[in-house]
Amino acid sequence: MTRRTTLSALLIVCAVTIQGISATSAYDEVNDGNLERSRDALLSQRDHLQQEAAAITRQIDSLERRLQAINDSLRDNDAALRDVERAMRR
Repeated sequence: MTRRTTLSALLIVCAVTIQGISATSAYDEVNDGNLERSRDALLSQRDHLQQEAAAITRQIDSLERRLQAINDSLRDNDAALRDVERAMRR
């Protein structure tokens, strides 16, 4: 091979390599963009789920307080009922 042929072959190899690198770089940029959008969507969904969980926790707490108040009233009612029944037996 002559120097000119060798140089031409080397230039072609370099051009193909550079093209491959830039195509890979472009692919990586698109892939990174897709991954960032996926991450952002997942973070947004996570925030929404955390807010929903907090709202449900507040509802449960409220219901537990109401249930405790009802159970306290039932206990007082049962005690009063026993007192009345005891008084009726005398």
